[in-house]
Amino acid sequence: MNAKGSRLVLGLALLWLVSCRADPINCDDPLGCAVIRPGNPIQIVTLLPMSGETAVWGQDLSRGINLALSSRGGELLDHDIELIPLDSGCDPATGLNALQSIDEETPILGIIGPACSDVAQTILTFVNRNNWLVISPGSTAPQLTEAPATQGFYRTVPNHVHQAVVAAHFAYEQLGVRQTAVFQDSSSFNTLLARQFSETFAQLGGDVIYQATVTTDQTKLADLLAETANIAPELIYL
Repeated sequence: MNAKGSRLVLGLALLWLVSCRADPINCDDPLGCAVIRPGNPIQIVTLLPMSGETAVWGQDLSRGINLALSSRGGELLDHDIELIPLDSGCDPATGLNALQSIDEETPILGIIGPACSDVAQTILTFVNRNNWLVISPGSTAPQLTEAPATQGFYRTVPNHVHQAVVAAHFAYEQLGVRQTAVFQDSSSFNTLLARQFSETFAQLGGDVIYQATVTTDQTKLADLLAETANIAPELIYL
């Protein structure tokens, strides 16, 4: 986590800190350039899920960021690094409202986060309007880096379609699995994962012999598991 936190902080700082030079420079970055005057801090927003069911994830990411800052003495190029922590709750409306609560006069260098793709998708219009830079440690939806409008969005993890491709290759080539079952819920995240895993596994020569969709609040799975056991797949991807 130390290494990931360091990449996040340095990625934001080094992309724009060229503007801290005392001599005039030409700014040809499409996002614009930030001017940080001597003695002023580098202000970075963290937009992470610090409440709700995914709070443990946000807390872990926050600790990694703070650990990375501590390893650098909390400063970069003679500027103190100042974090502005915001809670997204892994909820699109909550995340957008949190960003909109920032004083427009606050010289934000960029945002670390969000960790959830739905939040990232929702805030992008607001982020682009303010010419902010976003580096996400966990938003894996493929479309976030496919559209030209997301030029200010970066991430330190692969998109989740790639994750499903890797999982299919591992199951087929490393585990030797030839027949699998696929479980998913109806969310866009898991629908994409299940589809990509199934397609890749089939292309490799495997068979998806059973597929099931469950609801996110479904707790009784005995019948589903019994039916799956009767079909006897070698592996369950969920």
